[in-house]
Amino acid sequence: MPYLYRICLKTAQGGKDATGLFSDEALPGHYYAAPYLAYDRQFCFMAEDESGPDHVPCGYIVGTADSPAFYQWLHTEWLPPLRQQYPLPPPAPTPDGACLDRRYITLLHRNPAEKVPAYIKEYPAHLHINLLDGHQGKGLGRALMKALLTALSASCTGGHGGEHLGVHLGVHLGVARKNTGAVAFYTAQGFTLLEETPDTLFMGRKLTP
Repeated sequence: MPYLYRICLKTAQGGKDATGLFSDEALPGHYYAAPYLAYDRQFCFMAEDESGPDHVPCGYIVGTADSPAFYQWLHTEWLPPLRQQYPLPPPAPTPDGACLDRRYITLLHRNPAEKVPAYIKEYPAHLHINLLDGHQGKGLGRALMKALLTALSASCTGGHGGEHLGVHLGVHLGVARKNTGAVAFYTAQGFTLLEETPDTLFMGRKLTP
């Protein structure tokens, strides 16, 4: 869990290091990384740096097979204690906009089930993947993606207990439009555009049991 938080922080600024941009550097991990391990660890994988003796984790992929069920749990179980820890209104932004606390505290108080995208029925699974700077381009992202997609595909045939229904349809993700490297990676992994906003692209890929 500590490595999830660390890697999430160091990739929280559009894939770049956000160290020093939060008064509490656990904020990005509270929403985008840790809850997935707490909810269902069978869809969480880490990549390790084998160049040293300690094999320190340098990347992760986390996901869920059933987004509506995950968001219901997130809203009722995971987020309430965090909302007490980080009450509204969030801190005012710094003059230079460097502190990102406000954005993430507002996110903690938003009900993730308020706006359910139309594509959720065909792409009910979703994921987040991050690699530390300097570890891209080595095949780790592809290996992480393969591990998760294999686990998701197995779940719809009962390979992990059979409790995740509907995942055989597809998996989706969101990526910042300006993160062109990530967009290219997802495209190469078979993801196509489902929906877009001025800042974010939502992409999906079908799964085969």
